[in-house]
Amino acid sequence: MKHLSKKLFGLDLAGALCLTVGMIYLSVYSVKLFLPAAMPSAPEGGGTEVAIAIFGVTFALAVVAIFLLLISFIGMAIGLYSLIAALCCRRKVNAEGRLVAKKSYLALQITSSALQTVVACFTIVLAFSLTPLCFPMPVLCAACLGCTAAGAALKFRYLRAQADGGASPAQ
Repeated sequence: MKHLSKKLFGLDLAGALCLTVGMIYLSVYSVKLFLPAAMPSAPEGGGTEVAIAIFGVTFALAVVAIFLLLISFIGMAIGLYSLIAALCCRRKVNAEGRLVAKKSYLALQITSSALQTVVACFTIVLAFSLTPLCFPMPVLCAACLGCTAAGAALKFRYLRAQADGGASPAQ
């Protein structure tokens, strides 16, 4: 049971770190990569109409960049919450791998897994509408989803073993 609790902690930690790093990349992407890649070239000619068109496009791209930055900050906050929840859950397991506080452990695990899943799925869907430069972000979010799904499957085994009186499940 001790080895299974270490695997669960490792999966929780990996999922939280993948989400946090993916959101850090999204914030860098929204500021440094998105604006130059999406900025159209200046049309030929001059005049007021061209200046207004360029201003309008630039303003719209700035709004999109701010929206992406806001999403990344929310995702980073959820990633950090998941990291803190994983560390708190580690303290709720004793040295033999037995749960000390089952209700708070379950509450932290369910909230962090649900928030990670929502943010990662939303970010993956969002990445389909962006340029190919954002490729690392959906890969990291998919890794986060994989760690969350594998952790959920192992948590069911772990909790079932806890309910059965501590019989060690096959590892």
